[in-house]
Amino acid sequence: MLIKRSLFQVFIITCLFTGSAVAQSHPAQQLVETTTTELLSAFRSEKEAIEADNAVLRQIVSEKILPHFDFVRMSKLALGKYWRRATVSQRKAFAVQFRELLVNTYAKALYDFADAKVSYKQVRAEEGDKHVSVISEVDDGGEPVHVTYRLYEKGGAWKVFNITIEGVSLITNYRSTFSSFIGKKGIDALVADLERRNRLATAG
Repeated sequence: MLIKRSLFQVFIITCLFTGSAVAQSHPAQQLVETTTTELLSAFRSEKEAIEADNAVLRQIVSEKILPHFDFVRMSKLALGKYWRRATVSQRKAFAVQFRELLVNTYAKALYDFADAKVSYKQVRAEEGDKHVSVISEVDDGGEPVHVTYRLYEKGGAWKVFNITIEGVSLITNYRSTFSSFIGKKGIDALVADLERRNRLATAG
């Protein structure tokens, strides 16, 4: 029920590993560049610990990357109509497991593709715009792939709430698979399934 690994790896790579900084770049793009510096520094300083224990890698990703994603909003979009039908406790449980799903499934991809090269197009936004798109191109030695991030600003902070890879939306992809699963087994069963997957990933 997951998005294709190769596509999501590209998303992860692009989110983290940027090329040279762009002068006068938009704050949303600056966020990616700052996060990159902090992440790479952590990877270097904790290399031995990461190689010995994958939990260290997941912890670094959780601390450095996930604060810049709005998982409540992403969860709401990913569940679509079922978010409105879910109870408060179901929403919270799903958001937690959805967050862990992304960390446990793709943390290793961050570490494996540290040398990817990424370039960015200038962000087109008017002063005061609360929603922007950051368009990038990732090149890891193969055919370059275009990735677009959707971010919104609230209280002076920019948050990622969706990513599109070569025209394929992360949220739309998950919404389709989650909707099918819930339609057959229900929201509680989906949360339980994600929890099971996350438990196995952590144990491994």
